Formats: sequence, structure tokens, C-alpha cells
Amino acid sequence: MNLVIIEGAGKIKKIKQILGDGYSVVATGGHFKELENNGLYNVGINQQYEPSFVYSDNGKKTWKNILDSINNFKYQNIYIASDPDREGEAIAYHIYNSLPKSKLQNAKRIVFHEISAKAINQAINNPIELNMNLVYAQFARLIYDKLFGYRASSFIQQNLGLKSIGRIQGVAVKLLGDRDKEIANYQPNYKFKLTINVLGDNQKEVSLTEIDENENIKYYDSQDQIDTNINQVQCTKITTEAPKALKVPKPYITSTLLVDITKKYNVKAKEVQNALQVLYQDGLITYPRTDNYNISNDFMIELIDYLKIKKYHQVEDILDVKDVRNYKNNENSQEAHECLRIVHPEITTMSLIDKYKQLELGIYETLYNRTILQGLKDAIYQNTKIKLSSNNHCFITTSKKFTFLGFVRYLNKDDDIKSFTLNQSYKSSSEVKQVNLNPEPKLYTEASLINELEHKSIGRPSTYATFGGILLDREYAIKNKKDLVLTHKGKVLYQIVEREFKDFCNYDFTKNFEKDLDSIVLGQNNYQAYLKMQDNLISNLLNNKTNQDYSNLKQEIKESRYTRSKEKFCDACNEYRIERTSKTGNTFWVCSNYKYDASTKISSGCSIEWNNIYKNNKKLKK
Repeated sequence: MNLVIIEGAGKIKKIKQILGDGYSVVATGGHFKELENNGLYNVGINQQYEPSFVYSDNGKKTWKNILDSINNFKYQNIYIASDPDREGEAIAYHIYNSLPKSKLQNAKRIVFHEISAKAINQAINNPIELNMNLVYAQFARLIYDKLFGYRASSFIQQNLGLKSIGRIQGVAVKLLGDRDKEIANYQPNYKFKLTINVLGDNQKEVSLTEIDENENIKYYDSQDQIDTNINQVQCTKITTEAPKALKVPKPYITSTLLVDITKKYNVKAKEVQNALQVLYQDGLITYPRTDNYNISNDFMIELIDYLKIKKYHQVEDILDVKDVRNYKNNENSQEAHECLRIVHPEITTMSLIDKYKQLELGIYETLYNRTILQGLKDAIYQNTKIKLSSNNHCFITTSKKFTFLGFVRYLNKDDDIKSFTLNQSYKSSSEVKQVNLNPEPKLYTEASLINELEHKSIGRPSTYATFGGILLDREYAIKNKKDLVLTHKGKVLYQIVEREFKDFCNYDFTKNFEKDLDSIVLGQNNYQAYLKMQDNLISNLLNNKTNQDYSNLKQEIKESRYTRSKEKFCDACNEYRIERTSKTGNTFWVCSNYKYDASTKISSGCSIEWNNIYKNNKKLKK
């Protein structure tokens, strides 16, 4: 009998089904140990920055049950199969250190990136050594976040009357606050352009835009500068360009899938992450936290064979094994796992329709289609530029025709044929359009926030969903439809970040923090020395602020909660009304003389006058 220890209980049934009666499968439930609340700064470290861990409340019960199983059965092997990332390696470390000494010789570390018979059996047959550098990198992340959070939070509690600040919420709030500034300082750049509508030879209406002598779109400062009296144009030039390849879209990685699915289904990134975990633990998709676009050669051979055998596609569209694509990853990619893909090409979405929720099915269908595309060839297309002229005006459009369909046949894409005859005249109607050459910055959505995180090389696949979640869960932001809007609490934290902690809660620091962790993984940096250096930087910052007077800033923060009305006054005392924002982002009005003591729940001063945006004039709970 053998024992397999995994993280998530949701994977037990599938793994047990694969391994059979000779194996028992148990789960730790993720992290079952945590840093103690003692030692240096009460963050669970000693003077040398070595961590001290204790069982969490749930972890203590969970590990006792696992230990009982180990003591009651004589397992031949104990396979430690926590997830293949930093957190998983740290969990494996804690499992090793929590096993009875007599069982250590039977313990083996295994990793797999998909829950399939092939992957799991291959892992069991090829156990690996525990990667202590991965463990140290996770220690560094865990300790630093607690170290900075505890020390910085203690400072703002004492000096500013605020509750907490942390590395992740600090930079997440900064992203939203900086975007608010961009919007406030935004200046549009409006221009005008001339377009015409023409009916081509194939009776298809085509819209063309006026171009200059360099074939760039021609813009005007004023609508009055444009001659719109264009009733007829002549086809003066037709140029057929050399064939070009239309590349197959890259496979999904965590960030790109989170962006596409949150947009398509209007859901939180955390919901997508949870749905991915369900599909992964059921053996339908590969490990859902990855930044590597590439697919394993073994799976590509399987996929191509499947497409050929099932005649799922026309043979000429199917990729040859020797032409399997090798994608270039982003500069900071860890490339620890392959891309996010399906595991079994023969399992279609239709076969799962009664077993999974709508979001899970939508994600699987998206991954299925993108995976199938990887087994198909690029398409070949040919553009034809068509120029129409009238007096001093030139207009251009492009006609696209596929000469080889490849993957676009699977997507049912059509040619974009625009048919005109050289020297032929055509009736036209003109239209002036106003365009903004400096697009207005928009508030972040969860999808665009993830895009920005990846663009700035902030975070990792395992943390992308946490940024938006922290903003919402801690009420630093609310959702207005899809937009993330800073609350008063978020705006206050933004002020603190900008004034007091800009060296620690900025984009470069967060980006370099990930690089520093990578250097620990590579053995180029000692995690204790790194933590000592960061702790000294925090100490220097806080020591320089010890004797500063924060009374003015504290008052600013207090007053920033309210907006005075210059038009509205209290009916009772004629003082200004002030606008407040509720936790849900709604606004209401109170007399500036009104006082409320949350500890005693006693109010004084003038009665609250509510804004009429509330139905039935209901008061919000204090």
C-alpha cells in the first residue's frame, strides 16, 4: 500500500480512480502551517530571519488525520504531490518536516502538471529531490509580506489612525489612484476625417477613409476645411500584395485566459480561478497557474494523431509534427509549466454539459478550441489595396482573400472581398467623422487590471486574481458595472502610499521583488540576507518619520471623507451639508454638525438629511 499526499481535497477522487486500490490519497487542504506570531516584530522569525512555523487551526486537525493514517498503515512509499510551484514546494517541505522520522526514508517528492494516468504514473516512476531554493523563495515572499505589513501597519495605526497597509494592496490601490489622476488630467485631441460609402461590383457596401500622399489617414482641424461634395469616385489603382501568413493564436497562459473569460462572462477573476481549479482537479485541463506559452511535444504528437484519426479537420490543414511551434515567452516568465490547455482532445464540451456549471463549461470550450488550433497550420492570405479618387481626394480600402485556410477553416472565418474594376466610376456618399487621437484613459476593470499587471511585470500567475480581489474584499474599491472605483478608504490609502511608502509600494519595487525571488530560486541570492536588507530599508524609512508631525495629514484624511456642498445647507442650523460615501459606494448627505460615536452608537447634533437617490428614503446602517 502507498500513500499520496496532495493539496486540494477536490483532486482525491480523480487521482484515486487513476491509481487504483494500491494507493491511498489524502489532502492537506493547502497550507497547514503558518508563521508564528512571536520573535522579531512578532512575525515569526529570529534575529537571523529564520522562520518559525506552527500548525494553523485547521491544519492541526488535518495533519492529525493524515498522521493517524500513516501510523495505522504500513505504507511502502509516501508520495508528496503538492502543486508544482513555490507554494507547493513549501507545503512539501512542511510535509517532510512533519513526518515521523521513521517514515522519512519512504517519503518521495513527485510533481505532475496534469491529472492524467500518464502524467501521474510518470511522476511516481521519476521522483525528484525537494527544491530548497523554491522553498526559500516562498519563505522570502511570506516573511517579507508579513514583515512589511506588520511594521508599516503599526506605523499608520499610531500616526494616522488607519488600520493596515500591505505590499499587494498598496500597489493595487496605486494602480487605480494613478489612473484616476490620468483621467483628471486628460486632454482630448479631436480631429476630423472624411469617409465615403461606395457600392462595389459585388453589391457589397464599402466604407473608405481619405488618405494623404503617404497613404496615412488624413485629418483636419476643423469640419469647415472638408469638402463633402463627393458624389462619384473612380477606381484609380489596384495593388495586389505578396501573400502573408496569419498566425495561429498563441495557447493560453493564466493572464490571457483570465482577461478573456472575465470580459466574456462579466465575472470576477477569482471566480475564473476557482472554475479553473475544478477543471484541473477533475483532470480536464493542465495546471492553471502558468506563464509559459509552449506545449509539450508528447501532447502535440497526441493532438495531431487525434486530428488525423478522427478526421476532425481536412488533412491539408493539420500541422506536421516536425513543424510544432516554439513560442517566445515574456522576459520574466518562469516557464515552470507548459501552457494552459485541455488534457484529452476526445473529451468535448458537449460530453460535459450535464456535469459542470456554465462558467466551467465556457472556460473548457475556450481552452478546447484554442488547443485544437495548435494542431493546425497557419493560414495564408493575400491583401489587395484599392484606391478610389475624386478631384483632390484619395480613399483607400483593403480586400483580403485566403489562399490557404489552415486554422481559419476551424473558426469559420470568411474572406473579406471588396470588388472594384480599374478606371470604373462609382456613386458615393460622404460623411465627416470626429475622432479623438488621444483616447481617454478608462477606469480599470478586473480584465484590464490583469493586462496592466502583466505589462508592468507585476505579480505572477498565482497572484493575478488576488489584486482585484483584495481591492474589493477590503473595500478599497467597488465595482460600478465592470469598472473598479476607489472608495474613500481606497483614496485614503492611495494618499498614504504616495506620501509615506512610495519607495515600497511602486511598480518598479514590485517588479524587482519578483526578480529577487527568482534570483533566490536560482541560488544567486540568500533569502535571509535579502530579508535583512529589506528590513533595514523599512527601518530607515520608519526611523526618518519618527519625529514628524502627522496631525495635519491626519486631519486632511479625516476631512477628505466628505465633500462640502456650496448650495445645500441644513434646515435646522444652516450649516453646510456634507456628502458621505457608504461602503457600497452610494452617496448621502448629512449636516456637518452631525456626530456619531460608533463605539457607543450614540449620535448628536442635527438629524441626517438623506439624498433622494435612496428608495423610500431609507437610512443606511451606521
